[in-house]
Amino acid sequence: MKKNQLVLAVGGGISAVLVLGSAVLTWVGMSGAGKARKARDKAFANLSGVYRSDPFPSAENVAAARDNLADAQDWAARLDEWLVVGTNDWAQGVNLRRATPGEFSSMREETLQGLFDAAPVGDDGAKIVPDAFAFGFQLYADGEPAQSLHVVRLIRQLRLTDKLVRMLYDSGIQHLDAVARIVFEQGGADASSDEDGRSRRSRRSRGGGRGAAAVSDLAVRAPAPVPGAVPSDVERFGFRFVAREKAVLDFVDRIDAMSPWACVSGLSLEKTGPDVVFPGEENEKEGGRRAKADKTKEEAAPAAPPGAPPKPAPRASRMVSGPLREAPVRATVFVDVRFIGREPSAAGAAGEEEEE
Repeated sequence: MKKNQLVLAVGGGISAVLVLGSAVLTWVGMSGAGKARKARDKAFANLSGVYRSDPFPSAENVAAARDNLADAQDWAARLDEWLVVGTNDWAQGVNLRRATPGEFSSMREETLQGLFDAAPVGDDGAKIVPDAFAFGFQLYADGEPAQSLHVVRLIRQLRLTDKLVRMLYDSGIQHLDAVARIVFEQGGADASSDEDGRSRRSRRSRGGGRGAAAVSDLAVRAPAPVPGAVPSDVERFGFRFVAREKAVLDFVDRIDAMSPWACVSGLSLEKTGPDVVFPGEENEKEGGRRAKADKTKEEAAPAAPPGAPPKPAPRASRMVSGPLREAPVRATVFVDVRFIGREPSAAGAAGEEEEE
């Protein structure tokens, strides 16, 4: 083959390959463009459908959404009712919307006199509360009227004090030394109570009025607010009394079971004296060593004859115990009573009666 023919053949082959490659690329490009065109047309069609559609939900969906909202509101209302059970029991029989300082003064005198009359008699033949006892309301012992904005909460504290003190009576305490509350109307914890509950701020010499006694360190500080989704409020009370261990435990159990919900937020015990020692036991302080010596003597003694009654155990091993041997304790107990609701101390309580 001639040289020119060879060059032409090679050039023709290369041209054919280039033409074929161009054809393939053209076909691929046209195919991709067709797919892009179809995707574009589909997107435009969907957009046109959205523009032409009705944006409002159907009547069936509206009815279903309304039913769901009603169910949720009913559930929330039932939950609120369950949470506030017992919260406003203290307000039964009182029209809080019409409560006045004069009504609180009358209620206070009646309640405190009722607590004094209901106080049990101790072993010494006297009542377990002093003759002049303010039960934590010493600020008003001299006849000073309460401020109108404080009346509702004062009535709440008064009703709860009556409930808690009667629980102390029922628990069998031996003596009630002090009762204190949150003195919110004069700075709370800045006003501490005396042995009969009289405030340092209100202790005035007005002819030896109700509540004159020695000063004690019993004071009630308002607890810190508890953050949460459910609004709540709390009243804290303090009690100092003398009782045996069983009476203290009984009072704590009563607090745990009371309504509205309450808990013991502070408790301290102090022995009022040594435990009772029966005659003949004064020299048995070294009971362990004496018991060991008695055991050694018992082992060295001859065995009892068959059929004879067993020899009683030595005195040191026959321990006598019981509540009568335990000295009473002076207990200081702080009680938190919690209320649930947006306005737990305001009007609208359950059981409220209108006065005509």
